[in-house]
Amino acid sequence: MESLLKLCPELDFLVEIDRLKGVLRMNKIVSDDRRENSAEHSWHLAMMVMTLAGRSGAPIDILKAIKMALIHDVVEIEAGDVFIYDDKARVENEQKEREAAKLVFGRLSPDLSRELHDLWIEFEDANSLEAQFVKTIDRLQPVLCNYLNDGGTWVQHKIEKSRVLEKVTNTSAQFPELHGLIHEILDNAERKGHFSN
Repeated sequence: MESLLKLCPELDFLVEIDRLKGVLRMNKIVSDDRRENSAEHSWHLAMMVMTLAGRSGAPIDILKAIKMALIHDVVEIEAGDVFIYDDKARVENEQKEREAAKLVFGRLSPDLSRELHDLWIEFEDANSLEAQFVKTIDRLQPVLCNYLNDGGTWVQHKIEKSRVLEKVTNTSAQFPELHGLIHEILDNAERKGHFSN
């Protein structure tokens, strides 16, 4: 098998990213009492991007956005996942993720490596409409999971509504329909007592 991987860098990359299935996130999946892994999150995010693109109110390049959704967390194979509300760890992990991106995408042929690495940087830096849209959906996905899990990690970690709003507002404000949907979910969550005071 190893000799096959050396013949085909794409297979090597695909085998490597299978490790994403073992990277656990803080959120639990909606249908079970277990934590989701980063591969499941990326798939769900890609499905949400495809399904909600019509509600963006903007001319989104869907294929580009789906690619971003699928690759946005592959660096976690090397860098691990950091809880969104752990601001200190997120800052400390930023350089580690950038180094991981070079390593993981570096397994591919040069052209594909450059394409995916550039797409990952574009997502991280949120410097395109597609990146901002995917980031908005990336914030909506755990909001939805937490809401449907009776507060999930918000309750577990005593998260205040203002902290959640801080994480979702930066990118979502330019997509009014999605922004309103997120706020409606958070208002319902507040009424249900999902947030710390």
